[in-house]
Amino acid sequence: MLNRATLNPASLFKALVLVSTCLVTAGPAVASNPIVTHAYTADPAARVMNGRVYVVTTHDQPGQTDYSQLVDYRLFSSDDMENWQDHGIIWNSREDSSWANLAYAPDIIERNGKYYLYFPDGGSTIGVAVADRPEGPYRDPIGGPLVHRSIPNANVEWVFDPGVFIDDDGQAYLYFGGGGPGNARVIRLNDDMISTRGSAITLDVPYFFEALHMHKRNGTYYLSYSTNSQNGIRIDYMTSNSPVSGFTHRGTILPNPWENNNNNNHQSIVEFDNDWYLFYHNRALSNAQGGTTYMRSINVDRLTYNSNGLIPQVDAGPGGVSAISTVDAFAVNQAERFSEQSNINIEPASEGTQNLMMPGQSWVKVSNVDFGNGASGFQARVAGEVQSGIQVILDDINNPPVATLQTTSTGGWQTWETQTVNFNQVTGVHDVYLRSIGYHNLNWFRFVAGESDGQPGQPADPNRKFLGNIVDAGNANFTRYWNQVTPENSGKWESVEPRRDGYSWSKMDEAYNFAKSGNMPFKHHTFVWGSQEPNWLGSLSNADRAAEVEELIRDTCRRYPDMEMIDVVNEPIHAPSNARWGLGGDGATGWDWIVRSFELARQYCPNSKLLLNEYGIINDRAKATRYRQIVEILNDRGLIDGMGLQSHSFNLVGYDAATLKGNLDFLAQAGVPIYISEWDIDGSDQMQLNEFRQKFPVVWEHPAVAGVTLWGYMVGRTWMDNSGLMYADGTERPALAWLREYTEQNTDTPPPPTSGSGDILVRARGTQGDEQIRLIVSGESVAQWTLSTGYRDYTYSVDAEGDILVEFVNDADGRDVQVDYLQVNNETRQAEDMSHNTGAWDGECGGGTLSEWLHCNGSVGFGTTYDCYSGSCSGTSEPVTQPGSTLRDRWAAIRDRWRF
Repeated sequence: MLNRATLNPASLFKALVLVSTCLVTAGPAVASNPIVTHAYTADPAARVMNGRVYVVTTHDQPGQTDYSQLVDYRLFSSDDMENWQDHGIIWNSREDSSWANLAYAPDIIERNGKYYLYFPDGGSTIGVAVADRPEGPYRDPIGGPLVHRSIPNANVEWVFDPGVFIDDDGQAYLYFGGGGPGNARVIRLNDDMISTRGSAITLDVPYFFEALHMHKRNGTYYLSYSTNSQNGIRIDYMTSNSPVSGFTHRGTILPNPWENNNNNNHQSIVEFDNDWYLFYHNRALSNAQGGTTYMRSINVDRLTYNSNGLIPQVDAGPGGVSAISTVDAFAVNQAERFSEQSNINIEPASEGTQNLMMPGQSWVKVSNVDFGNGASGFQARVAGEVQSGIQVILDDINNPPVATLQTTSTGGWQTWETQTVNFNQVTGVHDVYLRSIGYHNLNWFRFVAGESDGQPGQPADPNRKFLGNIVDAGNANFTRYWNQVTPENSGKWESVEPRRDGYSWSKMDEAYNFAKSGNMPFKHHTFVWGSQEPNWLGSLSNADRAAEVEELIRDTCRRYPDMEMIDVVNEPIHAPSNARWGLGGDGATGWDWIVRSFELARQYCPNSKLLLNEYGIINDRAKATRYRQIVEILNDRGLIDGMGLQSHSFNLVGYDAATLKGNLDFLAQAGVPIYISEWDIDGSDQMQLNEFRQKFPVVWEHPAVAGVTLWGYMVGRTWMDNSGLMYADGTERPALAWLREYTEQNTDTPPPPTSGSGDILVRARGTQGDEQIRLIVSGESVAQWTLSTGYRDYTYSVDAEGDILVEFVNDADGRDVQVDYLQVNNETRQAEDMSHNTGAWDGECGGGTLSEWLHCNGSVGFGTTYDCYSGSCSGTSEPVTQPGSTLRDRWAAIRDRWRF
């Protein structure tokens, strides 16, 4: 049998090393805990950043019999708590610093767009490294220890186990120390996070041994730690109303855990997606493999709170935690993200991230993959010097494969090609196993919903198509016709950042909040575009222009974390960005600056669908050919999720339907969905109607089109004169009447959210302009908005019933919320008349006074949707909306139909 070793002696060595150092042999994989089974990991430092849970760990070596080999850290992350992505080794003390030799238990945190990694050099000092991304690369900014025994009151037995914490007022602290009672310390960090201020402060910690960790909940500080051997090596905790003093011992969170050999432990605690989690380590994997007690593995279990804020003991075990979301089968899924594995290894990929090294019969399991209404193709980014194969197996590793991709040699172990196989359609949610039947490297994979001569495209299901529009010019009667939102100009760079580092978000906030309040997908327009860039950009160097592009993308993604779609680069052919030379220029691909733009968008907006957008394509085969080349470059790298085709009147009028369809067919062969954007037709009533009748069905009924966004609908307020569809009094032009009837009859498009008496309107403002409030109905968070400093109306337009709360969620120094009133049942309810206010200040938080102010995190209660205080409501003694499916059911139905 031909194998990798027969071709290259170096390959033989690599294969032998892989087999000899692999941690789990072929056969049944380890259960949900430990969460990492292909490497030994310990001291989990978990942190929620960029919408994911990141965990940086120490890296135990196979066979080690002490901790003298701890020199590097590994990083893992997850957005569903079951499938974990391995980001590889992010720090090596001996290679990345000039002074440290060891890398004991670390911690990590983000501040002002930078990521700070705190690393102990054994038990003597603590250093700090800085990066622009959680994955690094990290640099040592001070070239020596940050914390050492020469600092006043820092002369503890072990200067290690850093625990970093940033309080709501912005003050940062570093907890550290170990070796027994009397050795626990905390010291203040300066705003730069790489220098300390003042003396270390002694903490009175009963039974203390190591592993100080701080978290905060509802204004209470929780300090957890590991006790000494005389007291069971437990994870205990204390609480206080101060981060540096006044702690009261409360009990045990976690006794010495299962399969831990009554040995050391190290914990971290995070809140993610409204649930709390405890991370810790044990020896379960090493015990199963007959290894030493110095080879540890990280675990995670749910953590809860009693009504009095105390923490009951965690029920830890091999079952772990349940997934909180599914995996999109049609997205580009990194191969190094999985829930279970057998006999794989991981290395850096030349295209970025990591790749799997897969010898014969090795496999990975990806849990809860959602195929929606159906997939019938599989694409894999593979590399190898020999022929190999990937079996796609559903639900159980012992089931027969639904498909086998026979991979061909790419000519090198880091020479990547996208290879494809088709299969009978699969629908619904399944666990997916990818099993090797040879030897190859795998970078990423995805499933597709169609096929064409071995190169599947990704046709869009008509039942999931959206029909959207822009909102900058107003949103009157919007939800009567449209179910997707795009800002016309307010998202463009010159609008968002008219002065360097001086953002103006108010109009974008309105558009985003309008979309979220109505459960409509939001498409951002745009990041990188040569037109409508801010004037100040022209005075910068190429490097500074590129840095500003990254800042724009980073800051926009942070402010609007749930953007379903993004026009990353707009008009790359007709209006290339003036920042392109700093972003890589033409480069090897001819479009390196576009590749870099999409890499940044994928980094900072990992959950959004990334689109390219251009005009003059749908009507011109020559330009469509050039455009498709760019799309394929991005698609080969797993960076693009759809191509946008601007469809202004000048791209449509004068071209027959056959030309348009032919170009759509040609572009669909690139294998990504098509998003029709900026659709408008200018002209008389009859001319506009005729063009809609002839051209719109071509795009709407095309299997590769995912949705259509029109570019305005209110007469007199559109970019192109005479292209409006509805007059100010609500009268429809003939084209709009036809469009409404056509889309109702031809597809089961998700209906626009209802409006009218079922709306809930909140009028509120913030004192700083970055305050966030949630609308909660019957215990469900149904909408969240970022406030401006002036009063604005925030409307929720989907049916719901039950108790109504408006909650302030991100209180900090200088942030306060003023709620003027809430409207429901066509009745206005003044906030100051409501008796429930847990965020008011009455000498302390939670005073409960009648007030329109929320000075602390808390909520104002506005009664129920059934109430009628005035006696003249639209639905007196009746619910505001008709009871039916629950809000959770409606959410699930909308998400399944739109698949964003």
